[in-house]
Amino acid sequence: PVGSRVRQGDRIAVVDLLGIAQDVVAPIDGLLVEVLAGTGDAVEYGEEVAVVAEPVVIDDAAAVMPAGGDA
Repeated sequence: PVGSRVRQGDRIAVVDLLGIAQDVVAPIDGLLVEVLAGTGDAVEYGEEVAVVAEPVVIDDAAAVMPAGGDA
């Protein structure tokens, strides 16, 4: 599901090509941030079916805290 952590090579989708199931794998370690094609959708060769992005790490907690320190 969207928001899931994935590792490079993990299956993130399956595409049916002439009756043969083909795995679509994560190209990098990261987060599944968007699914672009749904069950039953027709997709072209090379078309993106999902988006995997590298997670953003913020070392300085103050950078994500609102003024006043309330979370």
